[in-house]
Amino acid sequence: MIDIHAHLTNEKFEGKLKKLNQELKKYKIKVICAGLNFEDNNNVLKICSKYETFFPALGFYPSIVEKEDWKNELKKVIEQIRKNNIVAISEVGIDYKINKKKEEQKIAFKKMIELAIELKLPLIMHSRWAVKRVINILSEYQKEIKEEKLIPIFHAFGGNEREVMEAWELGCYFSIPTSVEKIPQKQVLAELVPTNKLFLETDSPYMGLKERINTPLNILRSVIKIAEIKRIPAEKLIIEIEKNEKKIFKKIS
Repeated sequence: MIDIHAHLTNEKFEGKLKKLNQELKKYKIKVICAGLNFEDNNNVLKICSKYETFFPALGFYPSIVEKEDWKNELKKVIEQIRKNNIVAISEVGIDYKINKKKEEQKIAFKKMIELAIELKLPLIMHSRWAVKRVINILSEYQKEIKEEKLIPIFHAFGGNEREVMEAWELGCYFSIPTSVEKIPQKQVLAELVPTNKLFLETDSPYMGLKERINTPLNILRSVIKIAEIKRIPAEKLIIEIEKNEKKIFKKIS
């Protein structure tokens, strides 16, 4: 299994990655480590070169457009993505909660979409308070999505039932976070999305369970909860999700 979205460069994992890598090997879990900006992307590349269960995804977080030189950083990140062997582009997208620069965010997001098409990489997307906007932007690329030249994956999708169906009909995938254990909206998402469009994520160290730091190991708990919601055996759910992983994340062996 793969945790398709985690932030293992976060300071909460400092000094803990060696042990985490060993535990992940034990449970046969792999992790896609998402980058947020040029510097964080470099740190992602470093830890992924060191630990065999970690795989790099480089990105451009929406809040970067608040910087005066955001266009320069965007150029640097695009070049960084081009020259490195990565498994996805992440984390990218739109965020209207922390950043109101809507036009700038749209420009940066579309650059990442077009790069994902060019490099034939899955696109793992952030859409906080902006689900409808992200769907509208993606709809400009319906042909590419239908032909599977663009693989859009919603990370921690926060939309309502109608928006789930709109994104699904467009051809999007969804990754269910560990917060599915406690948040009704994520439980509805898990119920609505068919298994052939599902992935697992933790967003470690965020979206955790109150009693402990969130780590990629917690996708095991997510499997149990999602299987319960879908009324299918956990083993069957794992088989279905692993089919999706093999289809979309071909670079992860």
